Order: sequence, then structure tokens, then C-alpha cells
Amino acid sequence: MKTCFLSIDVEFLSSRSDKENKNTKGIKELNNILNIFKKHNANATLFTTGEVLEEYKDLAKQWAEKYEIACHNYRHVSIDNLTQEQREKELDQFKNLYKEIFNKQPTGYRAPRNIIDNEQMNLLQEKGFLYDSSVFPRYPWPKKYAGYKGRAPKKPYHPSKKDYKKQGGMKILEIPES
Repeated sequence: MKTCFLSIDVEFLSSRSDKENKNTKGIKELNNILNIFKKHNANATLFTTGEVLEEYKDLAKQWAEKYEIACHNYRHVSIDNLTQEQREKELDQFKNLYKEIFNKQPTGYRAPRNIIDNEQMNLLQEKGFLYDSSVFPRYPWPKKYAGYKGRAPKKPYHPSKKDYKKQGGMKILEIPES
């Protein structure tokens, strides 16, 4: 039996501070896609930024009735542009907001632009995340993609503390994208 994981990244196209360019159409129309999932009884994970959760709390609560809401950072910024302190702040802000809205801790994470590294993987485990879904195990044809950092297992695995693209002994589970 094969298993398929459906996921959608839910984010603003530009940062919240850029209110004039913030595109919210996709967020407002997400229910159109979710209605198709519902019709076919398909589960999905919505990797959502904290900015979206903050602005659309009621909508997020509706989504959470049927779908998993997971972390896509507080803001949709690549972690390679952040210091360790900023990375921790992004996760802590998201986790605090998530707990306020859903009264529980988030379990899943996907890095913006799928840019992940060893430091972030270790930080996720330290912060109590159970799984990550940021790794592209093979080059995503036909264009160059910033998130691809080299081959990795195609099936779920527990990463190595020293190389997140290899099987190892970490508790966190990597669920690679296909």
C-alpha cells in the first residue's frame, strides 16, 4: 500500500509589513481547494505562517477542525537570512500564537522556500517538533530551486545530527517532499 501526504503552504506573498503588496487572495480562497479535499475525504497538512494565523484566527480554527495546521515559521523568511537568535524567535512566536489559538503545541514544520540546514533541524528537535517536511530528496525538475541541497532519502527517515540529508539517530522525523 502506498501513502500520499497532501500539504499546502499558507503564507502571504510578501511580508506583513508590506501591507500594500500583501496578496491575501490565495488565503481567502483556500476553502475552494479544501472543499475538493473534503469531497474526496482527503486529509492534508496546512503549513501556515504565524502572520496568517494572527490575521485569520477564525478561519484557521475552521481549517483545524478537519486538517492539521503546522508551522511555516512566524514570517515567510528564509532561515539562511536569519541568525540563530532570530530563528529561535520565529519558532517561539509561532509556538506561542499556536498555543493561544489551538491550546496545544504544533508538531510539524516546513521551512520557507524549503531551505533547511543542520542547525535548524537540531533547533526543531530542541523546540519539541515531531517532524519536518522541508527536504527535497532530488532535484525538482525543470528549474533550479533554492531549497534543493543535494540528494536525501525519498522515504521518511530520522536525520543524522551532523547531516540532515542522511539517516541518523535524531528523534525528529523527516518526511521528504516529492
